[in-house]
Amino acid sequence: MPISSEPQYVLIAEDNLINQTCLNRQLMKYGFYTALASNGRQAIETVKELARNSQGLPQRFSVILMDCEMPIMDGFSAVREIRRMEATGELPSRSRIFALTGNTRAAQIQSARDAGMDEIFIKPYRLEDLVSKIREM
Repeated sequence: MPISSEPQYVLIAEDNLINQTCLNRQLMKYGFYTALASNGRQAIETVKELARNSQGLPQRFSVILMDCEMPIMDGFSAVREIRRMEATGELPSRSRIFALTGNTRAAQIQSARDAGMDEIFIKPYRLEDLVSKIREM
């Protein structure tokens, strides 16, 4: 896969503050621009906000890192809604969405795929593997 030379904008949707902060710092050290959400509803609002008010930024996130189990709205529901908005043109283009989950059950992995997630990373995952996938176009 080719590697993108464009700046990479990554949304981290993670309800565990320690995991969120750690991943945010690690990705920033790799040169990624990041935004944070603590639940699926916030993730959707952040995606919509970037599409509306890009002002020199891209109109979409290069990658959305979505925890599957979060309060208020889980990652599966959030991804289904984001994919619906992409399909109807409410969002200008498709973002890649990677599931972040500690659940290794086959049903959970299938639910992530069915919701429209492009990649699945099982916690704990290797940061280098995640970064490599984010950098792919």
